[in-house]
Amino acid sequence: MPHLTRRTQILLDEDRYTRLSAEAESRGSSVAGLIREAIDQTFPATSADRRAAASEFLRLAEEDPLLDLGPEGIRSEILAINER
Repeated sequence: MPHLTRRTQILLDEDRYTRLSAEAESRGSSVAGLIREAIDQTFPATSADRRAAASEFLRLAEEDPLLDLGPEGIRSEILAINER
């Protein structure tokens, strides 16, 4: 997870907070975590962000021979992601 550097404040009505709080508890998460997840799903990262993440994953995968796919399998997966 990226380093969290920005703080924001929102006001919620009781119903929304109750729903978020119940869902967070059922997932073993926090209300803030659910809000971040909702933002990521509603406003996905750009293709450049996905490519950068895929490149970093490939770099790490090549350093770790214990990964199931192996470097070539991971490289194929990353190329497929980049084509989307």
